Amino acid sequence: MEINALLEKCELFEGLKVNEVKMFLKKCEQRFLGAGEILFKEGDKSDDAYIVVDGRLGIRCRILAKDQSSVPLTPVISYVEPGCIIGEFALIDSKPRSAEVFAPVATEILVINHDAFHKAISLRPETGYRLMFNVAKILADKMRDTNEKLMEIMKFSWKAYGFNKL
Repeated sequence: MEINALLEKCELFEGLKVNEVKMFLKKCEQRFLGAGEILFKEGDKSDDAYIVVDGRLGIRCRILAKDQSSVPLTPVISYVEPGCIIGEFALIDSKPRSAEVFAPVATEILVINHDAFHKAISLRPETGYRLMFNVAKILADKMRDTNEKLMEIMKFSWKAYGFNKL
């Protein structure tokens, strides 16, 4: 994906100038995943965030604990398309991953290392402010989406127990 297309699609770069994005992207590593390859597993240490350049990533979470079933139930809960970022919590903290991410098809990604990200934003405070603001917006949007999904699940649950109204 060329720089202008990435600029148009990627929320992380909203409001940044082309030269700022180019400088930032120089610090990112390009990586390719084969179909079926796992990018990271639930519980892994988080150091990096990723931008999907081409292809697609799937997100899945374990529903049953390992001791509850010999076959773990890990449905796909979402897909990440080109221009979108995944693993952005790693840019804020380094807590373990909350889900597993895999490539259902051959996928090209850009790796944003936590330390390189913070070094880049400290060197250029104005650009850093915009990047952190964009990360906050992305997280807020994802939280709203998660809340909507949770409400749908709760409504379904209530109906399943015979309650027609919340």
